Amino acid sequence: MRQRRQLMGRRDVLWTFAAFFGLQAAFLVAVDLYRPGLFDQEAGVRLKLLKHQTQAHPERPIMLVVGSSRIGLGFLPETLPPLKTPDGREAIPFNYSHLSAGPRMNLIQVRRALKAGLKPEWMVLEIVPGGLGHEGTQASWATAGDLPALLRWTGAGRVWRDYVRNRFNPFYKLRQGVLREVAPAFVTKAAYNDLVTLEPLGDDHKWMRDDDRSAVLRRRHADLARSIYAERLKEMPIDRDLDGAMRELLGLCLARGIKVKLLLTPEDSEYRSWYGPRGKQRLNQYLADLRREFGVETVDARSWVPDTHFCDPHHLTTAGAKVFTERLGREVLRPLVAGTLTAQNGETR
Repeated sequence: MRQRRQLMGRRDVLWTFAAFFGLQAAFLVAVDLYRPGLFDQEAGVRLKLLKHQTQAHPERPIMLVVGSSRIGLGFLPETLPPLKTPDGREAIPFNYSHLSAGPRMNLIQVRRALKAGLKPEWMVLEIVPGGLGHEGTQASWATAGDLPALLRWTGAGRVWRDYVRNRFNPFYKLRQGVLREVAPAFVTKAAYNDLVTLEPLGDDHKWMRDDDRSAVLRRRHADLARSIYAERLKEMPIDRDLDGAMRELLGLCLARGIKVKLLLTPEDSEYRSWYGPRGKQRLNQYLADLRREFGVETVDARSWVPDTHFCDPHHLTTAGAKVFTERLGREVLRPLVAGTLTAQNGETR
């Protein structure tokens, strides 16, 4: 009898573990297929806002501005005057950036939009020169649908390591996201930026923005930026996989008929001083190669904004974002939508 009870006890324990892991597996599959924004809250919020814009205005063509936190903080589409096509339609300019984005993340972001049935007419794609040689795997933000692109341009071991690690204990990790979906009143915040809060066109007015940094904190951020980017900008190493992701994205846009303009975003004078002669030469050659292969021109906006309008060497304050957005709209976005864009003063040739 005692042996039988032990056997039944072991069986109950095994069934409990099986049920627990089975529920986790089912939960992960459901999230991957139907709620991918739970793994990548920022991307989920931006895609939801973009879908809402297109559903509310199905007759309006889409203009995506894609890039990193530089775009996230620097581009304010809400402040733009109407962008009109030659036939009088008003475009939807949308801030479709992502924190820490480089070529890999930009590729994933655009593929997500296309998979959702959204087809932009135009895209302004940021290039961060210091990010051409290094980018995270992005696998911690990825869902199953993102894996093919990641695996093409990242070492498989790194991708699977980060992807699987982020799947451990999903009920706990995704609890806040699930609550936001079903019971938002119960959501708690550990930090001011836990909840991604963006304007209808993707503007960041109150999420990651920090206009009130002290001089000491600005210097600390400047030193951090120097430690990350100064050496890279001297020689401008270009990672083969990141180059591959960039070219895949441009090829995808070319195949879909999306008009693309490349953009070098604002940097203060200290940041620009870190470029070495070899780095400048390699960057110019790389942009020339992309122009020759894909027919894309590059707008160089690195010196568009005075140093006083930066919260660190490469992120803009609200005042700086207004300066940048106004000029970008006037010199690039408006003529691009109108079909009248020619070589601009800030454009590389």
